[in-house]
Amino acid sequence: MKIRKLDWDVENRELEVVAALMPCLDNFWSKKIDHIQLATIAKKFGTTAEFIIAEDGELGCLGCAAYYRNNQETKIAFLSIIVTRKGFESKGIGTSLLDAVERDCALNGFVSIQLEVATENVAAIKFYKKRKYQLMGCGKQGYLSYSKSLQE
Repeated sequence: MKIRKLDWDVENRELEVVAALMPCLDNFWSKKIDHIQLATIAKKFGTTAEFIIAEDGELGCLGCAAYYRNNQETKIAFLSIIVTRKGFESKGIGTSLLDAVERDCALNGFVSIQLEVATENVAAIKFYKKRKYQLMGCGKQGYLSYSKSLQE
């Protein structure tokens, strides 16, 4: 497995984001994502987010992560999504992606990462807690906010 950060100067960056997200579509927490919504998400991630892909030469994308390093004042990054391809859960892909996100944020001077998880997404809550993310409180309706310091 190779972890690759999608460069900003890639022509058709949004199409690469779509290509990475498509194999993972069945594993999104919200099962209501259709191809139109996927295009909207890909446009947002393709134009504003850092994007990391876990890939296998034979199978292609095994998982991906999108995050934002745009708060230069507080130096707090925001993890928007980590998703793996169905059938590849609990194989270290999510951990490898999260490690890459944390490393990139720390290398760019960010002090912490925040994220939100749906209260019903027990697997994700367990995943982040195991990786030392601390509960900050309730975010948007039905979501919990977590944070991790990168200065440990």
